Amino acid sequence: MFSEYMPQARYKISNYFSAIAIVVGTSIAAPIGASVWFQIQAIGSAQQDNAAWVFSQLEVEYLKTRRAIEVARSGTDADLDNLRKHFDMLYSRTDIVGRVKNNTVSQPDITLLRDILDRQLPLIEAGNARLLTDLDIFERALVEIEDLPRQISITSRSQAADISEAERQKIIRLIGILAFIVVLVAILLVGMFLRLWCQKRTLKRKSIEAHETQLRLATTLRASLDGIVVFDDHGIIRDFNGSAVDIFGV
Repeated sequence: MFSEYMPQARYKISNYFSAIAIVVGTSIAAPIGASVWFQIQAIGSAQQDNAAWVFSQLEVEYLKTRRAIEVARSGTDADLDNLRKHFDMLYSRTDIVGRVKNNTVSQPDITLLRDILDRQLPLIEAGNARLLTDLDIFERALVEIEDLPRQISITSRSQAADISEAERQKIIRLIGILAFIVVLVAILLVGMFLRLWCQKRTLKRKSIEAHETQLRLATTLRASLDGIVVFDDHGIIRDFNGSAVDIFGV
């Protein structure tokens, strides 16, 4: 009895731990899969293209503002208003670049650029006469920072590319872990299926053996119901079974 119980106990323990492993593996795989999905969404090509466009537009608007200064020397109201418009665009691009996430490397240059542009606001907001008179001062201020927009653009795009590459590598690692867990869970499921199939065959064989044993036992019991009495040559009873007592009253 004890020897028959031990294999069944081992099967139950093995199935129990396999089921736990599958549940744990699935619980781990679910958040990893969600993390992979969100990481992929975070590095979408549209976002990367938009960031690269914002950085490149900073340099473009700076060059447009420099050209607008030369045109504004004509002194017409339209040209001076056009200069203000391009300055506003340059200021806006600087503000947008400063709010780009993870753009830490270029922050000192962006801060310097914004400070210099802030100092030009009184001149830009002044009347046309003063703006025209101080155009040389305004131009010299922009010449002093002519390297900043390009440097900010190059550095920011380089940092964005490095961050994207790091995120891609992270996704690759997460996918590797996820694939390992999926394969492990699949192996455990196949193992449980094979184990259950073997258990089914073992139970079927045990059932057949038990049935055959029951038949043999029933046959023996039926035979034992017959009264058996043993006599010697002189007719003296030498032995008998229990059924003989009930049947013959021996």
